Amino acid sequence: MNKEVFDLSKFNVLSLGDYYYFFRALNNEDHNDIINGTTTQNNLITEVRTDLSRFTGKTSYTDQSEISLEEVHDHVKWAHTKDTNCISLTSNANVAETYGRENYHDEYVMVKVKKDEINNGVYIAGLYLMDEANKRVNEIISKYDQNSLEKYYFDAIDNVENRYQLNEVIKLIKRNLIDKNSNDISLTDTYDYLTLDESQNLEKDKLILKLDILNDRISNKFSNRLFIESLKFAFASSELIHYKEIPKEKVINVSKEVVDVFSLLQQMPNSDQQINEIKKFLIKNIENIDSISYPYENNKLNDRDFSIENMFKLTGGSIDYNTAMELYSKAYYFAKAKLRTYNTINMLNNILGNDPKYEKKLEFMKNNTYGIEPEISSRLNLSNMSLSESVTINFNESEKKLFELLNNMNEEELVNIVENRENYLVDKLNTFINQEYENITGNKPSQISENEYYVEAIVNGLDMNSIYTRTIKDKKLTKNEKYDICNALYKGNCKNLYNAFIQANVKKDLIPYYIVNLYLSKGFKGYNFEDLSNLPDLNEIIKKNIDNLNYKISALDFDALRNIKDDDNVIEGTNINLKDYQKETVDNINELFKDKNFAGVVLPTGAGKSYIAMTKMLDYRNSNIVYFSPNTGINRQIQRHIIRNIIGYNLDPEEVNKMIQDVNNYDNYIKQYFPYLKFYCYQGLTNKEEEELEKLDADLIIFDELHRTGADLWSKKINQLIKRNPNAKILGMSATPVRTDGEDMTITIAQLVGGYSSKDLLFGKHLAINMDLIQAIRDGIVISPKIVAFDFNLENTPQYLEIKEKYEKETDPVKKAEYKVIYDKLMQMISKSKLDGMKEIIEKNIVNKNGKYIVFLPRMSKERNNDYESYFNSKMLEMKDNLVNIDENPEQNFIYSGLSSRENDRIISEFESKLSEHMKLLYAIDMLDEGIHVDGISGSFMLKPISSSYIKFLQEFGRTVYAKEPGHIYTDAEIPVVFDLYNNYFCLNMDRKINKTNSEDDLERLIRVKSWIYKHGCYPDINSVNVNEASKAKILKKIKIKYEKYLDSKLLDNLDEKKKMMVEGILEIAQDLNLFDIDIPDRVIPPNEKDIDHVGTFELTAAQSELIDLVKKSRKVGGVRNQSPKIRAIMCMSVLDILDEYAIPINSDTLKLDMTLSDLKEILPQYAIDLIDDLGLDDDYQIGFEYNEIKKLLFHSRNIPIDGLNIETAIRYGLYDSFIENDETKSFVDNDFIVKGPSDFRRYNIKTGNMYDKDGYNIEGYDKHDFDRKFINKKTRTIVDEYGFNYLGINKKTGTIVDKHGFDINGIWYNLIDGKLISTESKYDERGFTIDGKAHDPITHELIYKNYSSEYDLEGYDIDGYDKRGFDRNHLHKDTETKYDRNGFDYLGKTRPLKRNSDGKIIRPIVNKYFFSSDGYYWVRTGNGKIKKTNRIYSDRGFDINGKHLDGNLWDDRGFDRDGFYWKEDKNGNRIKTEQKYDDGYFDVDGYYYEKKDGERIKTDRKKDENGFNCYHKYLHYMSSSGGFTERDYDDYGFDYKGYHKKTKAPYNERYFGRDGYYYAESEDGTRVKSEVKYNENGLDSVGYYWEKLENGTRKPTGSRYGDDGYNISGLDKHGFNKKKEYLNRDNVFYNNEGFDADGISKDTGEIYNNNYFAVNEDPEFYYKNGDFSDTSYTNIITGTNLDIRGFNVHGKTGYPEYYYRRGELQLFNPSIRYWNSVADGFHFDINGINTRTGTLYDEEGYNAFCVDENGNMKDGNKHPDIVFAEKYLEELDKGNNPLENSYIKDYIQTISDKLNNTIDNEKLVRIILFASSRMYLPLKSKIENIVINKNTYLNRKKDLLMKEKEILKSISDGIDKSDQRGLN
Repeated sequence: MNKEVFDLSKFNVLSLGDYYYFFRALNNEDHNDIINGTTTQNNLITEVRTDLSRFTGKTSYTDQSEISLEEVHDHVKWAHTKDTNCISLTSNANVAETYGRENYHDEYVMVKVKKDEINNGVYIAGLYLMDEANKRVNEIISKYDQNSLEKYYFDAIDNVENRYQLNEVIKLIKRNLIDKNSNDISLTDTYDYLTLDESQNLEKDKLILKLDILNDRISNKFSNRLFIESLKFAFASSELIHYKEIPKEKVINVSKEVVDVFSLLQQMPNSDQQINEIKKFLIKNIENIDSISYPYENNKLNDRDFSIENMFKLTGGSIDYNTAMELYSKAYYFAKAKLRTYNTINMLNNILGNDPKYEKKLEFMKNNTYGIEPEISSRLNLSNMSLSESVTINFNESEKKLFELLNNMNEEELVNIVENRENYLVDKLNTFINQEYENITGNKPSQISENEYYVEAIVNGLDMNSIYTRTIKDKKLTKNEKYDICNALYKGNCKNLYNAFIQANVKKDLIPYYIVNLYLSKGFKGYNFEDLSNLPDLNEIIKKNIDNLNYKISALDFDALRNIKDDDNVIEGTNINLKDYQKETVDNINELFKDKNFAGVVLPTGAGKSYIAMTKMLDYRNSNIVYFSPNTGINRQIQRHIIRNIIGYNLDPEEVNKMIQDVNNYDNYIKQYFPYLKFYCYQGLTNKEEEELEKLDADLIIFDELHRTGADLWSKKINQLIKRNPNAKILGMSATPVRTDGEDMTITIAQLVGGYSSKDLLFGKHLAINMDLIQAIRDGIVISPKIVAFDFNLENTPQYLEIKEKYEKETDPVKKAEYKVIYDKLMQMISKSKLDGMKEIIEKNIVNKNGKYIVFLPRMSKERNNDYESYFNSKMLEMKDNLVNIDENPEQNFIYSGLSSRENDRIISEFESKLSEHMKLLYAIDMLDEGIHVDGISGSFMLKPISSSYIKFLQEFGRTVYAKEPGHIYTDAEIPVVFDLYNNYFCLNMDRKINKTNSEDDLERLIRVKSWIYKHGCYPDINSVNVNEASKAKILKKIKIKYEKYLDSKLLDNLDEKKKMMVEGILEIAQDLNLFDIDIPDRVIPPNEKDIDHVGTFELTAAQSELIDLVKKSRKVGGVRNQSPKIRAIMCMSVLDILDEYAIPINSDTLKLDMTLSDLKEILPQYAIDLIDDLGLDDDYQIGFEYNEIKKLLFHSRNIPIDGLNIETAIRYGLYDSFIENDETKSFVDNDFIVKGPSDFRRYNIKTGNMYDKDGYNIEGYDKHDFDRKFINKKTRTIVDEYGFNYLGINKKTGTIVDKHGFDINGIWYNLIDGKLISTESKYDERGFTIDGKAHDPITHELIYKNYSSEYDLEGYDIDGYDKRGFDRNHLHKDTETKYDRNGFDYLGKTRPLKRNSDGKIIRPIVNKYFFSSDGYYWVRTGNGKIKKTNRIYSDRGFDINGKHLDGNLWDDRGFDRDGFYWKEDKNGNRIKTEQKYDDGYFDVDGYYYEKKDGERIKTDRKKDENGFNCYHKYLHYMSSSGGFTERDYDDYGFDYKGYHKKTKAPYNERYFGRDGYYYAESEDGTRVKSEVKYNENGLDSVGYYWEKLENGTRKPTGSRYGDDGYNISGLDKHGFNKKKEYLNRDNVFYNNEGFDADGISKDTGEIYNNNYFAVNEDPEFYYKNGDFSDTSYTNIITGTNLDIRGFNVHGKTGYPEYYYRRGELQLFNPSIRYWNSVADGFHFDINGINTRTGTLYDEEGYNAFCVDENGNMKDGNKHPDIVFAEKYLEELDKGNNPLENSYIKDYIQTISDKLNNTIDNEKLVRIILFASSRMYLPLKSKIENIVINKNTYLNRKKDLLMKEKEILKSISDGIDKSDQRGLN
């Protein structure tokens, strides 16, 4: 961005010297700060605070934030956020006043800013946004293909220099790029900003154009379009941003009158020298200006001015009320603006001291400038007259003459307008307005009645933006809409109504809404609109009931008045009226069919799949249409729909009903309209039908109940149909497309048809709609049946079982008693319900007593021997008995598979159409579970338990569901009822399932809400009286709460691919709707309204409610931890389920171990909190702990411990994260694969959710075809699998995707037709063989020989046509192509003749040379030299008669064939026979080693090589304990048989030494190369000994273990630290066990000694050993030894001192009374003087380790002599004397020295005594510490260490020691 183009001096800005002066209109929060005294002192404003500093909610920014594009945008945008650090300023007083006077309190400050602060704390908002946006745009563009069309246009835009060039580029882009990207160009909707000059507008437009054609957003927080709008706001307001608060020194207090002065001055040209002179004068004297108040400040129009009645009289009804009002009010406020100008000019003249030199200039300003009145002043209205930059006065071109008329009035006339208002103004303007009406409005004046005048005034008084609370585009009524609404209101006496509301003191601007609502409500109090408006007591009625009348108009109701209706999509020429979602589905199908041949429709039963199918059929009316369904019943149903809705259009209903009853003629009726429509069933096709299908050239194929196409018997025929019709469009429909085996048939068919990528299919791109029953119920698309539960069956609910288990297992008597009370209450409740019985429950809940009901029965028991009719009859008798009080003779019938299709169809048709006064019941077991939807169902009876089949429940539940009619209010009789005998709904927790949504659901819902928004042009109102509208607003609110956090791309990147795409789809739509920028309030719930946020499909019975209450009570009896793991897991999973719905990350970071529910609720939206509260768990419930417990439970379980838990949920809930057990972190996974826990979940990858990682490899490193990452097959250990396919699926022998038998890598057989390979989608060839050569029955596909060899068919031949011995049908052998095999046997097993005997007979040997007979059995030679047959078919070495090894090869596991020749493996993994008898390791078949001599290999008698490895590459390790050998993969040094080390996988170990001890040095390219020496760069050899460097450059070994750099072979120095100063190479451990770092500094004291005054020896006597240093490596700085004054070492253990304090006396050591290596001395005091019994510094008697009390007294009451000594010593020091010259001190030292046999020199002795006294008597501690510790010595040492550190850092930064630098890095 060219900063010069946007230099601030080019703007109309006030400046003086080094400062700029800006304005701020104080907003409501600033005003509150003033009122509260927060920012004022002595009535002056002292600072301006940021919005953030006053914000109380969750913030996006903090006071530590730095300015960013996002923060400035959030502050500038429409509906800006209140949590930023930005404070708005403006350079123009006119802008400030349009804000302050219209929106705030007309209060202002000026802000003084240094010029060098611009772009450094203060920013031009528009320029900042442009600069930052350009940076991001350029960053995105840099990643584009340099040769792409987009890159070309971006370069072209950069090179634009003028407007003409830009327009030419726009033309090119529109022609070549926009269609491709489906975008538009914002420049067509924008215009030049008034605040910018030509060059500035050009730069702005270049950026906008780039943003328009950019495929990426410049920010995740907002769309590029929204950014463009915000850019407009920034420039329109001449806005500057002051980042962070404005301090006192910058704030200038000014009055609004002073701002008025500047506003007029800034309306003058910026180049006017005299004006600039006045500005500078004012700024200099700004704090001394006296203001003159404007007398008309509070004079405003009100409701009494310009009544409709008066206006009608004044205009004669020829000028509409709103036009007249607008013009009169403009005139009024214009007069106020001019009078403000006069007042301001007078004030300015006074300020200038009435200086005559300014007289002309002020007169000019008086006539040509205008005071700011918000009613006629605005920003960014280009059709109006400009005042200053973006501020205009609201007179457009058509009102120019009115402006001139007003502008020419004198001051007296203007005062009359303001003061006399109506009379004077009307009189002055009436003639003018009548003359100019057509010119102003574009309409000719017309005479209308007074009532019509009122009606037009009412309609024109409606503000669309108040009806449509949030519009997505500007809302204005069209002429036609106004005409329609006026016509509607003309029916009433609107004058009466209007005046009645006036009499009721209703505000004038609200009256139009009240009146329109009365019309929409069809009147009031039983009177219709027309009658109500003419009532004589209308005034009284309105006044009395005003509180009961509503002025808020429903946007949907108003849309209906405008003829915009939901679910009103009539298909022309039919009775089909599609719901909106059905219409969208048809549109999506059409879109998919443009370039694809398959479209899937997933909709629940009753949601109108048939209507979608019929609508598509209409597009193919005269083409070949094939309709497939599972059975004729479903076909009959669609046929009935066609007759009723298409053929029956405009026919008499009775005639249509007759056609419906005439089932046998359905085909004839339908042919008249669809001549080429054919119906088939997947099952039971006749030969004729199959022949028809083979010849059919279909244009449209419809698969109803698509999931049924996957059945084995049908799938082949379906496949063939699709392949024979490659150009047909295929529509697949199902309510439940996923089969029970997990196969999604929409994906299967889409793959078969082709055209979709795997990613398309994964993300549902092949579906026109994807809505299951739960979504349909949740979104109110279908009627939600009422569930009736049976309390006497509550014993099968999990809630009952929870209470029962607690009661039975509790052992604590008190808790047992509490549980008993709960349990007894539960049993009483169930017993009572059993007494009531089924009959009474049905009677209470049946509403429609002559309705139609489906009865679902359990499967018949085996004892009935398939006697279905008897079974059904018995059940019908039972039901009749239960219904006896409702209907004594219900009409009952049943269907089942044993009846003919025609008979079942007849029964269903009769049931569906029959009308009678009796209840009608249709019984079925499974037949009605899917497909057949019976119209007009009143309910169902579910008389069977559904244990865990959630889908099964939905299928049966869905039979009673049907689509809602929009606007219809359903009575109880119309809502279906489901009698759930076994409480399946309750047990399966269906209520929770129905109300829970995931990202896929939310995306589908958001798409539908978006369509609604675009249809109605506004956002749904959450407080709408229309519940449907309010529900959509609730959806938006939830989605906003759930997904706003994903604007952070880091969170988005953590999602799996599918969920990420779903969330990205949600974000894209949400940002297009600006969802994250609007505030959606909570719904104000009207009285008696149920929570529309919760889809309540049934109300709990009293017993169920009580059961839930009892469960909650039971959970509080013993505390959660006393309950069984299973129950605890269920409770915790309930919480996790709620977190999952609201996209709260479920992991150990979120649910920390100590987290409670109370903590958790702090991060949850209220929706989630309400759901958690329903669980009945206390706020102190430890969710973090319980979450950890679930993981432990899972970890230690072989089977899945939680009912219904699947691997997907387990992974999503983070149950395979690590967890804590016994203070140890444990993990389930290894390389992201599960290795612990339930066996069913093991081997799954937690990142992908399946058995393979993101690269497609399983836990063992193999892909789905068993190839590893190096493309080696697991079974063959070659680059091809056992069938010859490589990892790409290419067969090595054929070079194609199939092997020689026609099978591909997946085992699918391909048929060769006309030279093309065609997949059969079958794993069996024509003869029944599979890829593995197994023979199956060609029809049933069952193995032919199950109990023995199955490679041969019934004729005894294998897949290649050979028998078991390799002979074909002509008796020729496959290998020799002769009549004998390689062993000399023919097909009968006879050997070749060798010779004839004397009788001339042919002699044939019994066995061949390998000792096999022709039957393949092996023979052995016995001890007497004879041969004997065995029962083995393999020789001793594992070869059979054909020389094939038992693993299937011609060689054994070592590569030797039966003759002992070696088969060598080539580079392709194939083995080639050689002429040598040893392998690559030089071992023969018997394991003997061939040694190299004179260039040849000679066999030895050894079975190991030079390195000790045998032929199996095992190292023979000698066991000294047993004297034997054991086999290992590595030698004693970790090298394998090839010389590769087990850790490095290279010919050297981790220290770069090879097996032979030679060092591998690093080469220039970073690789390691073997050197000629046996030591490394620091002189250390492979075993860690140091080789000293000699003068001649060579080295010789020494006994040292530390190299040139002072570090040993492990990289540790003598103190155990590495070069990174880490202890023992432990990551980030910088202190040893005693708290010292590498420099010997203690972490506790910061000195070179620790709290016990031990320091590390610089050159330790004993090096590191056994995890630490010897205590002799530390010196106590008081004693100078390795022990302290009481004989403790650095580790706090007692030792053997030469002298020590014992019981307060310094004495020589006596071993006989010493505790050695103890943590306490003999008197229980540890190193710190803490008594181990009392835990204090004193024992039970009050004496410390030195046997003195806290006052320093010994047990005899005398002060300890050492203390006396110390006090004397200090006393002498205080006097300035040398203490050692004091006689008492000298004598005392001598006494102690003698006692110690003079073993200590006096200096040390004094130090020890003084130090001991400070430990005996604490008041001495601080005084003595500085004396006994030689500070200078230690400080100097510490300084040395710091200097050393600095030198190291400098060497690194200077790059002196590159090897060290590399190591440190």
